[in-house]
Amino acid sequence: MAASQGYSAWVGIPEFIFDIPEPVLIGHYVQNMLSDLKTKEGFPGDKYYLAAHSLGGVMSQIYAKGKHD
Repeated sequence: MAASQGYSAWVGIPEFIFDIPEPVLIGHYVQNMLSDLKTKEGFPGDKYYLAAHSLGGVMSQIYAKGKHD
């Protein structure tokens, strides 16, 4: 349904050192994922949504409440 309305979805999964997410580095993880996604053909690049679970969900909230909309 989303594709028929002009929406597209791209998913980025960050690589964590030793597979352990580090809250202090959330900005680094997000920026790396956006850089990787922006190289994909057809990536719209105007709005981004963070989705996560457990500690990643907490880190996403902290990141979003910071200087990012």
